[in-house]
Amino acid sequence: MYKKIIILSLSVFLSLGILAPNSVPFLRAQEKPTPSDDGAKESPKEPSRLSGTQPKALYFGNKDDAIHKTLNQAGFKVDISGSDEVISDFKKYQLIVVGHYGVCSQKLADGLKDFVGSGGGVIILSGVPAILTIPEPVPNHDGSSKWTNSDLSYIAEWFGAGQYVNTGGDATLIKDKPFKTKLAKDSILVKGTGGSSSAAITRDSLNEKATVIALWNSGNIYAFAYRYKDGRVYYQAGLGNQDDAELLKAASLWAANLLPIPKPTPELVDKINKLISELGDDNWQTREKATEELTNIGEPAITVLKEALKHEDPEVRMRAKFILDIITEP
Repeated sequence: MYKKIIILSLSVFLSLGILAPNSVPFLRAQEKPTPSDDGAKESPKEPSRLSGTQPKALYFGNKDDAIHKTLNQAGFKVDISGSDEVISDFKKYQLIVVGHYGVCSQKLADGLKDFVGSGGGVIILSGVPAILTIPEPVPNHDGSSKWTNSDLSYIAEWFGAGQYVNTGGDATLIKDKPFKTKLAKDSILVKGTGGSSSAAITRDSLNEKATVIALWNSGNIYAFAYRYKDGRVYYQAGLGNQDDAELLKAASLWAANLLPIPKPTPELVDKINKLISELGDDNWQTREKATEELTNIGEPAITVLKEALKHEDPEVRMRAKFILDIITEP
């Protein structure tokens, strides 16, 4: 069964670069999403690149914008919404994207926290974190400082960071081939946005368990990935070029726990099963050696390791989770 994901997205920043609160209006009046009667609009059905049932994404943004197209390209069946009334329907989705400021509030933040905590995936973009902390949604949000908050303590537990800031300049990938892409370390994702009109997360506020993917040249964070309980969270400050879109597409699959896993040979499966049993051995050195070998085997061991999370021995469960966290790092 696919795990769920929620993505928060911003549509205007796609055409203008990376928009942030305190800079320019985020959502023009004519661009406000128009929900259907039940609060969500279904996009045209497209073939999935993924095996099995096509995963579904809920996108708080505009139909046919760059983010919507990127999600379709990733293989998701995307519904569009402009209302937080669909929070009760989150369980229907594997991915949810929110970018439209006018729907953001603590109510939506609470819904996202529950969703991620139960194993869902969330992608948050641009200045959305600063708006999720306000008590009530602001219709036709203009990105003004009156309705933003740089202190992210309200969402820090599940989001993975505690401070929002505006910045500018270049954004560079600092992790090589993140999410199984071919994107090389030091690739420029955004070139010279100028001033301080772009969204960012301060690096010193990032949870120690989060993984930095890209940085602005100011040292603030452009993109990071974080696990909260059984779910996954990804933040990206914008969508500047083709590499940016490729990064977001791969990150959406990571957040939904849908990245392809290499299939082990029957011989390797036997070896993995033997090592799993040794994770609970009475001898500490045997347990340590099995942990190291399974970590070195890597992705082909993921399926069996996930089954080991249900093992009756708490030592096996603990070590299996430890190994999975290493293997599945972005």
